[in-house]
Amino acid sequence: MSARLSPLLALLLALACDPAPSTPDGGAMRPPDGGGADAGHTDAGVLSDAALPEPVCPDEGASYMPTSAAELGDPANAGKTAIIASSFDCDGCTLAEAQTLVAGGGVITGVDIDLAGACIRDSFEQVFSPEARFREVYDRTRLSPELFGARGDGLTPDDAAIDALVVNSALATAREGARYVKNAESHYTRAGDFDWDLDGAAVVTTDAAALSHGPETSNQSRYLFFFDGTSPSIRNGELDGGDLASRLFRVERARSFHFERLNVHHYLAPEGAYARGVAFFLKPAPTEHGFVGGAVRDTRIAHIGAASNGVANDAPYGVSKAVWVSVADNGAATVTLERLEVEDIYGDDAEGFYASPAFGSDYDYQASELEILVTDSTFRACQ
Repeated sequence: MSARLSPLLALLLALACDPAPSTPDGGAMRPPDGGGADAGHTDAGVLSDAALPEPVCPDEGASYMPTSAAELGDPANAGKTAIIASSFDCDGCTLAEAQTLVAGGGVITGVDIDLAGACIRDSFEQVFSPEARFREVYDRTRLSPELFGARGDGLTPDDAAIDALVVNSALATAREGARYVKNAESHYTRAGDFDWDLDGAAVVTTDAAALSHGPETSNQSRYLFFFDGTSPSIRNGELDGGDLASRLFRVERARSFHFERLNVHHYLAPEGAYARGVAFFLKPAPTEHGFVGGAVRDTRIAHIGAASNGVANDAPYGVSKAVWVSVADNGAATVTLERLEVEDIYGDDAEGFYASPAFGSDYDYQASELEILVTDSTFRACQ
């Protein structure tokens, strides 16, 4: 299906849903038999699970326990395993070459940390403070939110640790069964990829106090995860807004995006909030920002809503979208929505799938080469 406004696309711009019973919440979405990324598909610019190597650190050599940045940077410790048993500041430091870092109860603080080819062995224990920043994005192994101090207990806010994970690491993991608390919106502007295998963990919202739900028009651009120039690949987990958060994922200026096997539910724009209720806001710009393709697959999206202000057609009040594709220019690329289960999208103006030209763009439906493919998906109870 092309992004040109054919009769079929025009129908899908505000896709209605048939009524159906609700599906229980909890846990990651599982693909139907015979489907899913494990079949080996790849999107343009996005690796499937089957194609991703699982990076590991080399076997541990001689070990030591540094107590300062000077020891970490001592050339005599190159190639050794550094057990971080002490806490110290490493602001602007450069490590000795090719060390392996492992948790030992200490915490490294500081920004502009040059890892100098270090390999970090993640054991779901803290090694760095949530304020720590690496000089370059780390991509040798998968890192967890716990490495930056997350608790994952469903009670303690983990916002700072999750932010550190996205900013510092290209490859991420999560502790199976963990419930990471995200109660604030974040705007990520670094370039490059962010690949997060949640491995059955959940990201939940438990408190709305810090969320943008006032009358300010800027609320509309604030999301729990706003990837602005970062290309996300997120899979195998649950995202639960608790009817407290209203806007989950926003992707702009990215080369690609990939969301798969997720269970996304209960995002609500409350009464008086100048904001829509949105699960996925996707803004492909093939010409301006080199977007090459993206997909949302094998994912459940349910209970996405917005409270009315009692005035008809008064956007953004009462407006909710499960998947919103905002087309930014006329370049060639493909957005794939495949094997989705969408239900209970509610409000004055609610759609399971919505496509529109981006505000201020030069989009021309007759010239556009963007394709939006919607296949094998079910849409139910969208008001």
